Amino acid sequence: MKNYQVITIALAALLLAVAPSGWAASTSQDFDNLGTSYTLKKHFGDSEASIQSGGPSGNFVRLNYAGVTYNLNTIAFDRTQEGAAQKIIADFDFRMYGGNRADGFGFVLLNTSTYGTSGASPIEISVEPKAVNSLGIGFDIFKNELLGDPDNNHLSVHYNNSLVKNFSLSGTGIDLWSDKEINFYHAHIEADLVNGKVSVALTPYNGSSVKVIDNFLVPGLSPYKARVAFGAITGMYNANHDLDNIQVSFQAVPVPGTAMLLGSGLLGLWPVLRKRS
Repeated sequence: MKNYQVITIALAALLLAVAPSGWAASTSQDFDNLGTSYTLKKHFGDSEASIQSGGPSGNFVRLNYAGVTYNLNTIAFDRTQEGAAQKIIADFDFRMYGGNRADGFGFVLLNTSTYGTSGASPIEISVEPKAVNSLGIGFDIFKNELLGDPDNNHLSVHYNNSLVKNFSLSGTGIDLWSDKEINFYHAHIEADLVNGKVSVALTPYNGSSVKVIDNFLVPGLSPYKARVAFGAITGMYNANHDLDNIQVSFQAVPVPGTAMLLGSGLLGLWPVLRKRS
């Protein structure tokens, strides 16, 4: 075997060894197994979030309660992806029922540069999930006239502490709330941080998936280091707010290390080495 052939094989092995692994980490919690560490926090009100039985596949977390007014609780997960993410895919089951329809919950990818890498959420996360340099999706079952809500059944996209847009679910066949106990909905969220786009699909129990937000461009959205958090709020009106089977996957931004840079240098020398063989 010629020298350049040996070098080529060694170089290929080196590049494969240091190539980015793609989906680098995930946040996972079904409240039945160990899963990712999380912290529950009561921000105001009389009732704390709790783990209960009777979810879609065992236990679930109840963030707020029907009949309990003026209450806000959060669940925040420790960071599982150390570097910045270029794409994040989130799946979870949720249920809002009972009470008299309010207010909703928020899902947030907290920017760890601002909000830390572990522990309780340092901010109140509600149905309007606003956070600095962070992406949030609100699941809203109350029409707040003061906030300009389109109706009492909509999603909202937030970024960098501001509302970007509301998305009414009217005409989709999906109602985020029920006046009786029902089976859980499934939410699927895709955040393309490189291109600044967000998509959301919702699936009712025994129903078909409905894409309610499709590649929506979020101005300013770009890769950042994030961890997962949820929060639910009730006012004078209220409902049960339940979550289960949380799975959030992070695709890391490729960062070339020393070995990768060395391999690139050898790749540049390859024609010379072959010529001299």
